[in-house]
Amino acid sequence: MPEFDSNGKRNFRVTRLKQKSGTLSVPTGEVEFENSEAFLIGKPEMGIYYTTENLMVSRLSNAMGALGIARKAYLEAYYYAKKEAPSERSFWNTRLFSATLSKWRFT
Repeated sequence: MPEFDSNGKRNFRVTRLKQKSGTLSVPTGEVEFENSEAFLIGKPEMGIYYTTENLMVSRLSNAMGALGIARKAYLEAYYYAKKEAPSERSFWNTRLFSATLSKWRFT
């Protein structure tokens, strides 16, 4: 959808920007498309399939990002515990910590 219509007017109206505590550089809001001009991309009967494919790719991307963050957290905990291992009272020597790390282990 173009930002401006054929008359040079804005093609949509932003009704609200949401206050976010996360990524501020990517705003989230509500947009109205009343009497907006748009261009058809693809076949009209495939619209819902294009949408579901887009959602699936987005979900997979989010899942992979979450797994990457989880692996990084695991490795941070693992190497911190290994560094502290020579001392008698280290995290590594506690049953709870070693059991937790072994459950989270990624291969």
